[in-house]
Amino acid sequence: MLSRMVRRICYKCCVSKSPEKSAELQNAERALALRKSPGISSGEVARNAPESYEERLFRHCRQLLNLITGIQKAYRETANDDEKRFIETTIGAAIYYLPHEHNRLWSGFVSETAINEHHPENESLKPRLTKDHYYARKRAARDLLKSEWQNDEQSVKKIMQLFQDKFGRFHYVTPTENSRLKQHQEGDDATPDEAYKAAGIKLTKVDPKLLSAIRRRDKNAIRQLLKGQ
Repeated sequence: MLSRMVRRICYKCCVSKSPEKSAELQNAERALALRKSPGISSGEVARNAPESYEERLFRHCRQLLNLITGIQKAYRETANDDEKRFIETTIGAAIYYLPHEHNRLWSGFVSETAINEHHPENESLKPRLTKDHYYARKRAARDLLKSEWQNDEQSVKKIMQLFQDKFGRFHYVTPTENSRLKQHQEGDDATPDEAYKAAGIKLTKVDPKLLSAIRRRDKNAIRQLLKGQ
């Protein structure tokens, strides 16, 4: 089965006439070579085979859980707010560096202003789409630090689910809007909808296929999006 997969990828590379082997082909060939090597068990092959996004996320979330359970006692016992903020920032940074997969985590929404700024007739010379993780990382860190955890697979999977459903999710906004949102997102009672309303930001649902058109400043695509608001 693995050899068939390599042949299939080879055919794709030939058809595309790519001068270099794709990462996909290199990974498949490496896995096939491992399987054919004498003295290498199926377990070793599995460990060296290309891992999926879920497998990589699981590994990172397992280490995040170790960080949380290792610091929870100190976090709960300290009465120093500066120390609490430091711990929250540290765990928040770990959340930020968890593996991201765009199609799983993007909400499908882009701010109206961000779309407008990409219109070719807009005066903005270098408009940018900025990811706004609408559930603030420090708030996510507080949630994790205040929760009860066991060092088991179920807890790791729970953190994975929280990341994919809430902590890692983002909208696209302008850099200015992203800065404006921060003051409305830190409170434990603030909801994403309330924060966006307070910051005066309107969101538009965008077909994933049109995201590249926005970045290219495609006049017709942007006009259609703005007309549908």
